Amino acid sequence: MPYVKCRACKSYAGKALAYITDEKAERIYTHALDQSRSLSKQFIETAKVYGKGETYDERKYYHIKISFEPKDRIENGGKLDYEMAENISNEFLQETYSGFEYVLAIHSDTKHVHAHAIINAVSFENGKKIQHSNNNLAYMKDRVNELAGKYGISMYDWRKAVKQKRERDKAYVPTEKKEISRGEQYIKDRYGDAWAKYSWKETLRICIDDAKLNCKSRSEFQDYLKNNYDIEMPRNTENTVSFIHPAVGKPIRGNKLGTDYMSEEIDKALNKNYDNHAERPAEQKNVDISSLKNLHVSLDRNDVSREAKAAELVKTIESGACKNQQIEELILELHQQLESVSGNNVYENIPNDVKETVNDIVKELAADEHISELYELWYAFEFENLKNYKDEIPDFVPLDQQKEFTSIKDTIINAAKDIDVSNIMVTDTVFSLFTNVSKIISNNMTDNMDLQNSNNHIDKKQYCKIAKKKAALGEKYEHDFTVQM
Repeated sequence: MPYVKCRACKSYAGKALAYITDEKAERIYTHALDQSRSLSKQFIETAKVYGKGETYDERKYYHIKISFEPKDRIENGGKLDYEMAENISNEFLQETYSGFEYVLAIHSDTKHVHAHAIINAVSFENGKKIQHSNNNLAYMKDRVNELAGKYGISMYDWRKAVKQKRERDKAYVPTEKKEISRGEQYIKDRYGDAWAKYSWKETLRICIDDAKLNCKSRSEFQDYLKNNYDIEMPRNTENTVSFIHPAVGKPIRGNKLGTDYMSEEIDKALNKNYDNHAERPAEQKNVDISSLKNLHVSLDRNDVSREAKAAELVKTIESGACKNQQIEELILELHQQLESVSGNNVYENIPNDVKETVNDIVKELAADEHISELYELWYAFEFENLKNYKDEIPDFVPLDQQKEFTSIKDTIINAAKDIDVSNIMVTDTVFSLFTNVSKIISNNMTDNMDLQNSNNHIDKKQYCKIAKKKAALGEKYEHDFTVQM
């Protein structure tokens, strides 16, 4: 009873080929490929011969999966073994895709034997690309089942199954509560039965509404959600906000929760709370580093220990501690985008869609625990400087929006341009990227520390401003410097 699925993919085939040919594969067959060379490289070379596969939004390969009924396995009394699964799958592939390079692998890591086929979207015979319509997909299912009958294993009447499912769906009347999801189970376990009736999105809305009633600034709002509900805000900018429910682990934009959970509406609620108070609470006049609870920087505030910690993190990153497959895919995608961009490839000159890819890479870098901690160290240092000059400390700025580190984006662009796209393994490029980014952040902090320590003078205007602020807070301002007139 073979069940067939097929999908088109726009990324390079390297990861998919690595997956289907790993240790789970019982049998591997290649068509029109040299097994002594990189399979994914050969896919790319064929496409390039015909000028195909050069843009990131092109279909580059197809992934077909054929799953067989568990009862057909030999160990369950049937006739199906790995060789038969390969023969059925390969006979279909030879009939349909003989002019295309493909890799076929048989897996048995689940209760049913199944075949994976990764097929180059570009024909090596004439350069034409695979075109699939609904009729093609229907033929694919019919033909595989005909071959199953030929080899004496059970067949699957998928048309009848689809018709029956539609009839069941049409006649279905809910009589029992839907089984709760993993996220909803987490909520129930953590917050009790009263929460179990809500979806994870609804619990986000409830928690956000609570924070909107009790906070007067964005930073306070973000800390409130984190400290009371363990809800993260990876994006907290003037125009957009996003939230991560602890049970789900992925961000959702505020506009996906409803208009009441977008930046503008949140700010209206916070400003209303602020206006209801004659003045800001005293602790906001004398801002302390502890207000940055989302930073979790647990070390002495003196520059020596901070610099030593930064050096330790850079060393850890240089040892190869940071790996990220998502960045590898994004780097390859960026490389393709940059090939169609003329002129000087610096961040400020590239198109917006290319900028989005660069920003996604920065976000992935910032999500790494080592880069994140290093950035938090830098931010804590900057925070301590800012609080001497500003009555209101700006909200925490994520790394991808930090203007101080625009050079990181140009570093990413240069790394993507220098990739040899014929070599899918870009691990070394990502390693170098992590190393360079860590040094950019660390060097910036060290340079600022050196500048602060060496410039033992300050202009008169700044001196008066600081002294006045300190006096208003009942503090004496003492500093050994020369006033510049």
